[in-house]
Amino acid sequence: EAIDAALDVLGEMGVRLPKMPSKATVVKDLIKTKLLLRKHPTKSLTNLPLMQDETKVIAMRLLDNLATHTYLSRPELLPICIFRMVRRSVKYGACQYTPAALASYGLILCGVLNDAEGGNEFGEAAFGLLNKIGVEEMRARVSFIVYTFVKHWLHPLQDGFRPFLNGYQAGMKVGDVENAMLSIQSHCVFHLYSGRPLGPLEADMRLYAAQMEEYQQNSALIRLQPIWQHALNLMGRSKDPL
Repeated sequence: EAIDAALDVLGEMGVRLPKMPSKATVVKDLIKTKLLLRKHPTKSLTNLPLMQDETKVIAMRLLDNLATHTYLSRPELLPICIFRMVRRSVKYGACQYTPAALASYGLILCGVLNDAEGGNEFGEAAFGLLNKIGVEEMRARVSFIVYTFVKHWLHPLQDGFRPFLNGYQAGMKVGDVENAMLSIQSHCVFHLYSGRPLGPLEADMRLYAAQMEEYQQNSALIRLQPIWQHALNLMGRSKDPL
């Protein structure tokens, strides 16, 4: 109901999204986005002017919220939201929600369209724009998206260690606990698959799991628990390997 209500509000603002888009609708929206981006080299997106119309900023905020909350409940809407945010940023200027949109578009290029180079270019553009407009409250989220889903297609996993920590620290500093915990969860995963000694890593996982429980960050905790269990199994410290 909340998603439908947000779609109705967006419709009243002139941003009309299908409530249950088909694959054909998603592809059509992707093509529109790609055609627009042909006229705008990816590097130029870091120099987008700022969005001046407050109504359009509010629409971007609603689209951003939809993109966040449709991931599990209505995933076919997620790419539509991202495509619209990217196009509106190119047409009307950048706002605080644009860096995450660029990062998410990079995710789609890498994970769905098998365009790792293009995806990484959008990841770089996301950080470039983030630094230019100085929206620190979005740093944890952009770091999580880019280094969990984009960078590793072309770069070593180790390249994400420091950015994940930076994202965790930035998120905790500004109150974005959700993306702070998601960043530190990815930090643990990447360390495990990079061959970090299991003893110190398991101690870190135990610490961060307790933090996730304290802040009621169940999404990050659910992602961390099987990785933590895997580490315990490898160390021979688990009575129940499941």
